[in-house]
Amino acid sequence: MERIESIFNWNRRRFLGRTLAGCALARAPLPAQDVGIGARKGGQKRFEAPYTLEIETPHVKWAKPLAGGPLRVLAVPSVNEGRTVVELAQRLSLDLTTVSIDPAWDNNKWTMCFGTDYGARAEQGDMSLIYSYLEQELTSAITFDAILLPLNHGWKQLTEASRAALEKRVKEGAGLVLIRPFSSPLSPLESTSPPPPDAEDAPPNPRNAGNMESSPWRRKGDHYITRAIPVESFPFRYIEHYPCRAAAGAEVLIESAGGTPVLAVRTLGSGRVIGFGYRNSGMSWYMPMAARNDFVDVYWEYYYALLCRALIFAARREPASSPDWDSPQVDWRIRDLHAQVVVSGKGAVRKPADLAPGTHFVEQQAESDWRVSALDVPQTDTIADLKVTPEVIHEGDTAEVRWKSSRPAKIELIDALGRVIASQSGDGEVWLKAGHSCTRVGSGPKWAARWNRFQSSLPRPRASGRTTR
Repeated sequence: MERIESIFNWNRRRFLGRTLAGCALARAPLPAQDVGIGARKGGQKRFEAPYTLEIETPHVKWAKPLAGGPLRVLAVPSVNEGRTVVELAQRLSLDLTTVSIDPAWDNNKWTMCFGTDYGARAEQGDMSLIYSYLEQELTSAITFDAILLPLNHGWKQLTEASRAALEKRVKEGAGLVLIRPFSSPLSPLESTSPPPPDAEDAPPNPRNAGNMESSPWRRKGDHYITRAIPVESFPFRYIEHYPCRAAAGAEVLIESAGGTPVLAVRTLGSGRVIGFGYRNSGMSWYMPMAARNDFVDVYWEYYYALLCRALIFAARREPASSPDWDSPQVDWRIRDLHAQVVVSGKGAVRKPADLAPGTHFVEQQAESDWRVSALDVPQTDTIADLKVTPEVIHEGDTAEVRWKSSRPAKIELIDALGRVIASQSGDGEVWLKAGHSCTRVGSGPKWAARWNRFQSSLPRPRASGRTTR
């Protein structure tokens, strides 16, 4: 399974699959974006590519336009997950400066430079060239409101000049958002794992995340970054976080059920520093390939909204007060787990009486702020103990499905692209024959039950209960 995950890389496939894998690196850069103020040492051109909004994916413009104008942000996306910075720019007004640094040396080497320069960006064990690009930006005269920086290779991989410039910028008022931040003395989070050898402060293979923890998150206190995001509803069966502790003087905003901080903030001089401790893939949280069979798109939307609020707070651009959420000027939407808006309006939220059972999200959006809250509609009927035999089936094979429910239910076999390839109604037991699907395991025409799902629903008007397998 690990080999399959490394080949297909779920994070990239899910969000670029609708368009092109390279859509983030296209023809026209984002407005005011700077992709290189300096030149490569030796006078050659700088090997970097702009990020664009040419390919648009579904999104909510949470703060676009942003009151006061765009945030001037230095972002360090990975090559593999560079789309994340575009997703943020779709939702928040940004003037971007970018330096692309991937955790994997080979992703850095074989991208963004072609022709006679092919492979010139990095070598195994030597990424000094691309880190020199980051030094050029940090030591430049450009003013940044905030800096978004994953420390995939650790603090010491930054040049000495970069580290000094970053600390100076923060103390003078620039915001800093760190991801996987544990080796930085600026960070509000500290690792509880044994320290690495003196020669390095990050694992030799960043693809190997090391020890992880997994448990539900909860918000602590009332803070601008977190008050608007229902983090308690995130899909924790897929999300992991690093073992860590809060640094002295840091304020923890999100912690796990086990008490591990996941998000914390601190002040350094005149600047705000924010640290995220979720298991990451570049800037993004890491979402495993198994999540492709589940309803996770809506959680990605709120994850991006969380990052947007972190950048706004880091830049000291949050509103002075909360709006009147019942004002006639406030837009509201109720969205289901499929990320579809089922009802919307203005002013005070009006929940429909016939809203389908299950989890929904109420989005309220004013000119200066927004908030999202979870809305759980009870399911009066029950579906339990769904079992499938056999667990692996070939195309054309028949699977036996058994379950317990309060009344007859409809069972559907759904492939990894969400297409129904078999369905039947019954009372506790049905047999489903696997029809044709374009998504298969390996080269053979078979499916692993854990990769697909059986969806069950009770036939009631506008209501459904779902069980996944």
